[in-house]
Amino acid sequence: MRLVPVQYLKENSYIAVDVVDNEGRFMIKGGQKITAQGIQILYKLGISYVYIQDEFCFHNTSNKYTQNMSNIYNSIVELKEIGERIVNGHSGAEDVLRATNIATTIVDEMLLLPKDFKISYEPSKLMANYTIEIIIYVAMMSTALGVKMNLSREELIKLCLAALLKDVALLSPKIKDASPVTYQTHPQIAYDYLKATYNIDEAILQGILQHHEYVDGTGYPNKLKGNQICTFARIISVIDCFYEVKSNHQLLESTELLFEGKLKQILRKFDAEIITYFVRNTEIFTLDTLIRLNNNDIAAVHQNNNENPFNPIIRIIRSDTYPEGEIINLQHSNLAIKNITYYVED
Repeated sequence: MRLVPVQYLKENSYIAVDVVDNEGRFMIKGGQKITAQGIQILYKLGISYVYIQDEFCFHNTSNKYTQNMSNIYNSIVELKEIGERIVNGHSGAEDVLRATNIATTIVDEMLLLPKDFKISYEPSKLMANYTIEIIIYVAMMSTALGVKMNLSREELIKLCLAALLKDVALLSPKIKDASPVTYQTHPQIAYDYLKATYNIDEAILQGILQHHEYVDGTGYPNKLKGNQICTFARIISVIDCFYEVKSNHQLLESTELLFEGKLKQILRKFDAEIITYFVRNTEIFTLDTLIRLNNNDIAAVHQNNNENPFNPIIRIIRSDTYPEGEIINLQHSNLAIKNITYYVED
C-alpha cells in the first residue's frame, strides 16, 4: 500500500484502507475505486491522506492499529467523548478512570506487538476528526517508544495518559475563557487545571507540564535542561517532533534530503539516549513510498535500513540504467533520493 495526500489523489485509484466518520461509520470501504465525488467526500471529511493499492505496491504497510482499527473504534469514540467532557469541564472522576482503562487497553495492545515492530508515521487518513487522530497517534507511538525503552506496564499507562491529556488547555473553551492560553503557556495551564480538578498522578501531570521542554534549555514553559525533564515528557516531545516533520509533505515533495537535514537538526534538541531508541526503532519511510532518484529513476521503498534509516533499500520501478525490480541499498550506492512522488506516470 502507498500513502497519497488527498490533494494528489487520482480518480480510479483503489482505496486500500477503510475511511470512517467521527462515529466510526464506514464512509469509503477499502478495495473500492475512488471517484471524483469520492475525492470530494474526503476533502469534506477533512481527510489528509489515504492508502492506495496499485501494481507498484508490494507491502501491506499499515501497522497493527490500521489493520485492526475496527476492533478499537468503540474505545476511540468513547475516548473522544471523554475528552470533550474533560475539556469542557463537564466530567468527573469516573471519566478519568475510564480514560485510564482505555490507556491500559492501548498499553496491553502495544505489549503484544512483535519485537520488530517499528514506530511509524500515521497521518490523518482513518477518521474525519483530525485533532483526535493526532492525539491518539501521539499517545500510541509514545507508548510504543516507551515499550522499546522497556518501561514498566504502570509507567506505560501513565505515559499514555500524559500524551492523551497534554493539549487540554489548547482545546478547552472553559480553560480559554478562564485564562488566556498561548502555545507557550498551554503546558502550565493544563497542569494547573488538571491538578486542581482531577485526582491525577503527579508523574502524569509532570509529563504534561514538560512536554515542550528541550534538553538544551530552549523549551517552555520553564526552560528546563537535560535530566531536569522527566522521561515521559522527553518521549512525548520526540514523537511530537516526528509527527510535525513527517506531516509536512510539501517538504518531502521538495527533497527528502532537506527533510533528513531538518529532522537531524531538530533532533539535537532532544535526549540522546531516547533518540537512540527512536532512530533504532522507527520507520522513517513508509514502505512502498515512491521516490525519484537523483538520476531521475523512479523507485519504491522496499525496506527501511537498519544501517541508516535515511537511506532505505529500494526497488527500481522505472529506469534507463537498472532492470525493473532490482533491489538497491542506498547506503552503499551513489544514488540519492531527489524527492517524493505519488504516481508512476506513463
